[in-house]
Amino acid sequence: LDIAAFMPVLAKALGDVEDVQLQAHQIVISMCTRQPAYVISAVESFVEPLEKTMFKKAGTKTGTELERLQEWVKSAVRTMVAISKLEEAMNNRKFADFVARTRANSKFQPMLEAIAE
Repeated sequence: LDIAAFMPVLAKALGDVEDVQLQAHQIVISMCTRQPAYVISAVESFVEPLEKTMFKKAGTKTGTELERLQEWVKSAVRTMVAISKLEEAMNNRKFADFVARTRANSKFQPMLEAIAE
């Protein structure tokens, strides 16, 4: 597998439909431990799709639909946290600003605390 060629595909998958995004989140999280250099090289391309997912509006969703949306958002937050643990990733200004905005947003505090546990 040519991982360098796979990274743009992975970035696109992060902005795809929900089920594809959830799989892409898991791939990125795994790559943070197995192939961190490739994640760092592509980190800027991950910011926009992750941020878009995290700021999805619930609209009129209730019950199961709302729970599913919350899990989807939590998965994106979990992915951001995994990437942020890579020291070099935080040297990327766009990604570091994204992490700072997320951590400062009260909407994400419960998720960040749950992930930290």
